[in-house]
Amino acid sequence: MRKRILGTIIAAVFFAVAAFAGANGLAETQAACEHSQVKDGACVDCNDPVECIEVEDASGTAKGTYSKLEDAAAAAGNGDILKLLYNCESTSTYIDAGNKNLTIDLNKKELKAVHFDIMGSLVIENGEYSGYIRNAATGNEHTLTFENVRADLTQLGWYAKGGIKLVNSNIEQQHDGAAFTEWWLEKLQMDQTSVYKITNSPSGLSNYGLLSLDEAVGGIEEFLPAGYTLDGQPNSYNTILDETGTKARSVELRYRRLTDATVSVSIAPTSYVYDGKAKEPTVTVTYDGRDLTEGTDYTCTFTDNINAGTASVKITAKGKTYHGETVKNYTIDKAPQTAPTGLTTENESAKGKKDGSIKNVDVSMEYSVDQNVWKPITANTITGISAGDYYVRYKETANYYASGATKVTVKMSVPDGGTTEDVTTEASTDATTEDTTEATTTTEDRTDDTTEDVTTESTDDTQDETEDVTTESEEVVSTEDQTTEKTDADKPDDQKNTGVKTGDDFAMKTAVAGMIISLGLAGIVVINKRRK
Repeated sequence: MRKRILGTIIAAVFFAVAAFAGANGLAETQAACEHSQVKDGACVDCNDPVECIEVEDASGTAKGTYSKLEDAAAAAGNGDILKLLYNCESTSTYIDAGNKNLTIDLNKKELKAVHFDIMGSLVIENGEYSGYIRNAATGNEHTLTFENVRADLTQLGWYAKGGIKLVNSNIEQQHDGAAFTEWWLEKLQMDQTSVYKITNSPSGLSNYGLLSLDEAVGGIEEFLPAGYTLDGQPNSYNTILDETGTKARSVELRYRRLTDATVSVSIAPTSYVYDGKAKEPTVTVTYDGRDLTEGTDYTCTFTDNINAGTASVKITAKGKTYHGETVKNYTIDKAPQTAPTGLTTENESAKGKKDGSIKNVDVSMEYSVDQNVWKPITANTITGISAGDYYVRYKETANYYASGATKVTVKMSVPDGGTTEDVTTEASTDATTEDTTEATTTTEDRTDDTTEDVTTESTDDTQDETEDVTTESEEVVSTEDQTTEKTDADKPDDQKNTGVKTGDDFAMKTAVAGMIISLGLAGIVVINKRRK
């Protein structure tokens, strides 16, 4: 029995704890809900009633909160503000705000209303709005103002003379093709940042024509597409006509700038080569796929389009449809130059004189010895240069690239009857050494031949005499070698640096050679006598 009672108590405690935990968990879930959308007073996520609209007076002081748009509109007084606390939707087919002026502060949220009716002025600001708005107070000065709003309208019927005013707003009004859908307004004003797009309106823009054409829609003439016009008949209507001259049932009113994203501007070609003439590329401008016409829709002004560098064309809108201007840049490249021709030279007179020159040049040129470092030419002749290779080209300028280089060779002058001093000295030294070497070799060859002949034919009886002759011959050759090896320092002054053999030197060498030959012949005679 006790066990049964204990079990019953435990089960009851368990169920109580579970029920508390479940209830607490639900409360936490509801409390954590962000109420992303409140529809007809309830959150679409947690289904709790949510007060989504606060009514404030003109100073911003809260007067009460409401879960439905119709309740807030009815409770608001003239000049009050309806401020959204959450995204709000009303499926009520008709909301009557009454005869008062109201402001709906969307507070960066979204308000959906099937039909919002008011008999006073209405300001909708700072968010997104969708639905049908109507004011049937014909002849009154009430105004509907959209400011910083993105709106999707199913219909618009604003009969009051104050009309509609758009400030930094984008309004789209797309009709479903029904027989009666309103696009009715007596007056329309827009700033240059706003867009008003109408699609498929059965009757186009309609009104009672209570205002003059200019007062009613004259301010939107610059917002019309190309080919569209304004039309008015007193006490009838003021409307917009399309390109065919009939009521425009679809139209996008916007201030069309040449800097809009829908504009395409191209130029061709985009580069030129300088030739001293003005360069004006072909300009093509397209807006929303429509090719604009130069002279009618825009004009072109070219700047800096003769000399090499960056040129530009400014495209400026013309007429009432397109506005502003845009700029396109293009390039003019430097032109090439041909290498200089007709250059002549004056040779350097002697090494180290530096009196050579290059003629027929001018100040538009420059010259170099290595084609790396270039020096400017300041006159019609380059003077004071040594023999060697030089390169001459036209300088690079603002409109021309540097030309190719012309190679010019300045030589060293050659006097009549001989070469320059350096050439003569070098050539004479080489020739004298070679001649001397050949002469010595010939003498030695001849001595060897004579000695060999004498030695071969001599006997023991005549060996001493033969050796004497040979010894004497070697001494003569040695003397000649010493003479050959004498430097200019050992020679008389009249024999130095001439590179030419003198008469005394030649006679001495001839005498020595004669003595050698005579001795050889005498030895042969002695040997022959002894043999006999």
